[in-house]
Amino acid sequence: MKTKRKIKRAKFLSQKWSPRVGFLVFIAALGVGVILGLLLAPNTKPESLKPPSNVYDVSVLTRESDGARVDKVSVTLSPERDLLSPDSGVLVRSECTPGVSIRSGEPIFTIDNESIVALYTDLPLWRDLNSGDTGEDVSSLQRELIRLGFNIIESGRFDFRTSEAVRKLIPSHDNSRQYALQLSRFIWLPSPELTISSCANSIGDLISVGQSLATSGNQLTSIKLTENNQGDGSRVVTAGGIESELTENGTITDRAFLDAYSETPEFIQWRANQSQGLTVKSHLKTPIHSVTVPSSALFMVDGRYACIIGNGKSLAVTIIGSELGKTFVTADNLPSQVSIRPFSDEEKCR
Repeated sequence: MKTKRKIKRAKFLSQKWSPRVGFLVFIAALGVGVILGLLLAPNTKPESLKPPSNVYDVSVLTRESDGARVDKVSVTLSPERDLLSPDSGVLVRSECTPGVSIRSGEPIFTIDNESIVALYTDLPLWRDLNSGDTGEDVSSLQRELIRLGFNIIESGRFDFRTSEAVRKLIPSHDNSRQYALQLSRFIWLPSPELTISSCANSIGDLISVGQSLATSGNQLTSIKLTENNQGDGSRVVTAGGIESELTENGTITDRAFLDAYSETPEFIQWRANQSQGLTVKSHLKTPIHSVTVPSSALFMVDGRYACIIGNGKSLAVTIIGSELGKTFVTADNLPSQVSIRPFSDEEKCR
């Protein structure tokens, strides 16, 4: 009897709980499987979730550069000097104009109807010269006459050809032309050409010997880059539409350029307040090819020189500029790729 009841109870329990028990067993087995799968699966992450590598290559951009820049400069001005009258009388004519150049061999004043000719000699003339006179002052005069185009020789003797050349310097309408050099007919110049800064007299003024007729000087004679950098090629400076090549030491003496620069607003303002600095625009005479690299690609940086790893090799480069985190460099063999990675102190390229 008891046995029958037990059999019936087992059948009842089997019919009532077996689906639930099966489901629980399935969930438990699934959980165990997932855990085992996670433990045994390889540790892989999506590319987007990987930490960035500290070593990678980047492509570079090649460009042509004229190396345009603004350079700081210093200037040299000629000393002021008075042009003194060699004669006395009434000032009848004057070619004196501030800012205008006068040249050796040109008549510039007329006093008492006698022309006064501007004349440069490397040794100032100190006496009248007549036929047969000799000396260093004669040689100095002959050198200037030759420079002016006269067909004479430097002999140190005031001969006929020299006197004829001197006579031709005096305007043909002047009745007092002579075959001798009279100091009263010439005003000495300290250079073949100079610019008048001021004129001291007006037509009709009574002039005495040694009186200042004009003042020259305080004119721009040279410009020099204060931080000359010409290792990247010959450079050209520009001002007022005029270009001039820099010398090896960064000096500009080209008269046309100096005159153009003198007319720039920057230089005019500097004349009024010389505590201000001066600059000049310059560029390479021949553009160079360079590559643009991230600044982080450079190592062993020393001024304008640095190293990079280009196409897998250590390369020496010259820095020609930078902008917004990019550096422009040139080298003998420009790379197509550069490496970005930590660099050790032992790595070198020079």
